[in-house]
Amino acid sequence: MDFYVDLPKVGAYIRRRVEENIRIKEMPGYRTRRWVVERTHSWLNRFRRLLIRWEKKVNPAFGR
Repeated sequence: MDFYVDLPKVGAYIRRRVEENIRIKEMPGYRTRRWVVERTHSWLNRFRRLLIRWEKKVNPAFGR
């Protein structure tokens, strides 16, 4: 495995990819994007009380 990592072409390729990645992140207006699933889970976690009804009786859940 170390033989392939030490090859000059592989090292140059890895350096070029890292430099491209850094340049893209430094561009103005660049923002990381969250997956739709991650956004949905964060939204649901904020409204967890609506998902889980913690009250044992029905009356408090309906505001009576």
